[in-house]
Amino acid sequence: MLRTRRTATVRCLSLTLQRHLLAAALATLVTIPGTLVAQEAASPPAEEASCRRCLAGHRFLVSSVAPDPFVTTHFRSGLGGGFASGLEVPFRNLDGAVIDTIGGGVGFVALDFEYQYAATSWLGLRGGTNIVARVGTSARSLVASGAEALSGLSLGATGRVWGGRTAQVSLTADVRRNQVYVLDPYSFVQSVVDNGYTEAAQEVLLTTASTNRYTGGVRAAWAPAPWLGLNGTFEAGSADDPRPDEGNQSVTEIGASSEVDFGVLTSVPVGLTLGARSQTGSGRAGGLAGKATTYALGLFYTGRPHFLIGGESTWARVDFDQAEVTNVDAVQFRLVTRYDF
Repeated sequence: MLRTRRTATVRCLSLTLQRHLLAAALATLVTIPGTLVAQEAASPPAEEASCRRCLAGHRFLVSSVAPDPFVTTHFRSGLGGGFASGLEVPFRNLDGAVIDTIGGGVGFVALDFEYQYAATSWLGLRGGTNIVARVGTSARSLVASGAEALSGLSLGATGRVWGGRTAQVSLTADVRRNQVYVLDPYSFVQSVVDNGYTEAAQEVLLTTASTNRYTGGVRAAWAPAPWLGLNGTFEAGSADDPRPDEGNQSVTEIGASSEVDFGVLTSVPVGLTLGARSQTGSGRAGGLAGKATTYALGLFYTGRPHFLIGGESTWARVDFDQAEVTNVDAVQFRLVTRYDF
């Protein structure tokens, strides 16, 4: 009888222990999901944390008139072409006397690449190249203005000096060297008539020149909302004047752009950019001195986190310093791609 009572007591304690262990296990299972949810809410997504061109949830796009200040490792390319109208240049006879003024258009194509490497979290080193070619679109404008090809190489650095959740500011430094090739049929014919088909006449037909450009500046970005981003840039420095015996000249550039990511507001992964830029002195990629005001409009696909593709169109009013050349309006369209590593 005694053994039976002890056995019942042991069984009772065993059942009580099992009930407590089961209750603790159920409580743990109920607590774990809540803890995981709290941890996910407290920590940002890995994709957003790894995005170096994001501020306040906004992923910045690309603008040619106002480059961004972010220190990222990326590759960017641009391919486009355009047309310049309103060009009027003097037409001279073989004696050099102006006998007429030719109005016409100039067509051009442009190709550019840029690679930037984030050496540290605050310093980015970049290199780039560009090719531009232009030619008159009629026989008379071709004779008067000739043809031109330009190739350039650039080296630069971006250093972040201040950054917050919604804004970032960086300092930049750039060196660019351009090689310009000019085909001048008018000067060639004039030299042949005066001196015959000599080696000097051949050198007049195709001339080359090199120009250097050194600039430094500041870039800033601000994201007041996840769907809205603003960029601003200022650069100043010196450049070789492409005109003979003119020496160096000062150059300045001021640009600003705004962008809207409709993928945040709607289910359509499209971004829109709108910007403007003012330049004085030698252009960023051109071989002519003067002033230029440029307006840009871009449309981009934003459905991929690290890849961007879209088109950008620009309209520019170029005011040349050369007295014999009138101002022109240039329209250009570029296909732009960018990949962030």
